[in-house]
Amino acid sequence: MKTLSIFTILCLVVLPDKLFSQKVSLHKLFDNYYEERLKLFPLEATNNGDLRYNDLLPDEGSEHISKVKSFYDNYLTALKQYKRQDLNITDRTSYDLLEYVLKMGNEAITYHPEYIPANQMRSTALTIGILGAGNSQQPFRSIKDYEDWLKRINAFTIWVDTAIANFNKGVSAGVVLPSVLVLKMIPQMEKLAEPDTSKNIFYGPVRNFPSDFTKAEKEKLREAYDKAISQQLTPAYVRLASYLKNEYLPKARKTSGYNALPDGMARYAFLIRSFTTTNKTSAEIYQVGLNEVDAIHQEMEKIKSETGFKGSLPEFYKVLTTDSQFLPFKNASEVLAAYNSIQQKIDPNLHKLFSIKPKSPFEIRQTEAFRAATASAQYSRGTPDGKRPGIFYVPIVDATKYPSFSMETLFLHEAIPGHHYQLSL
Repeated sequence: MKTLSIFTILCLVVLPDKLFSQKVSLHKLFDNYYEERLKLFPLEATNNGDLRYNDLLPDEGSEHISKVKSFYDNYLTALKQYKRQDLNITDRTSYDLLEYVLKMGNEAITYHPEYIPANQMRSTALTIGILGAGNSQQPFRSIKDYEDWLKRINAFTIWVDTAIANFNKGVSAGVVLPSVLVLKMIPQMEKLAEPDTSKNIFYGPVRNFPSDFTKAEKEKLREAYDKAISQQLTPAYVRLASYLKNEYLPKARKTSGYNALPDGMARYAFLIRSFTTTNKTSAEIYQVGLNEVDAIHQEMEKIKSETGFKGSLPEFYKVLTTDSQFLPFKNASEVLAAYNSIQQKIDPNLHKLFSIKPKSPFEIRQTEAFRAATASAQYSRGTPDGKRPGIFYVPIVDATKYPSFSMETLFLHEAIPGHHYQLSL
């Protein structure tokens, strides 16, 4: 009995200590992964409110891709040193998630995403336009902030040349965008190359210097920004727009599906797994969609009947999107004011559903003109310290055609509680 007692005590003391050591080591691995990832993907750092890499921008060339591949491989190898079955539920979840991200990242590289470095919805070119306006994720509060952006402009010109080279690799490999999407990208790039300094979005930070900057500091930065925008940034966008219009567009495809690309079905299956985290086939997911649409249509039919409308559902929807009673706005300010009214109605009721709320303040903004035509309503999360607000972006191309009937549900999803309570928490 005495021997058994000592053995039991040793198990209670030594084994937890070993597990504790493993836990500390694993958490250190998680921390190192996050820190190293920010250096490789500095735009993620900026988006997260980490200002240390605001001057950087990877060119997304072959050397960068090799670094990313090694990064994924190294952390997969390191992760395998830990016994998943010994972890508690929280660490096991983190383990599984990191393993998933690393494996999916590695698999993504095999499909050469660099061959299509930009599209009409997301690209570094569009992100630079959003950041450079001076009122989003990239801060312009200190001299260093302004100097960081000048360095990032220089890095962007390198990115443009690399992007063109990558587009050309895609052309050679038969991996190109549909022409209908390229046609949407060209005016975006041309708008970002606006020659009129009074309209150019990149002069925003120069028009809105912090009040504590000295006159000499403002003059020095104004001169540097004028030179960087006119001699680097604008020519880079002109170069990209010209390339897309004159070289890439003639080689773009008339098809739209991934099945038209080399290994297209494999690419599509990968994207399904990436976006859904399931192994369901496209047919299975499509059927889920059809079932949901049927269910929604049944609810819509009920609403149509309740209103006394006698026509078909498509006719009912046309009324909702074209009848003057559902198109009350004359300008963008009225649309934004309507969203603010919705927020004022929602805010007093949030405490009934949520015991905590985001630290980040919240703003409603009109989507920038250069991307409004191809953008959807979207949310950009705030920072953990609450210094940067969560932003609900509203694309308003023509306020007189902006339908009011769907605004409340859109706001609930994209803004509050929606993504603001999801992402900013």
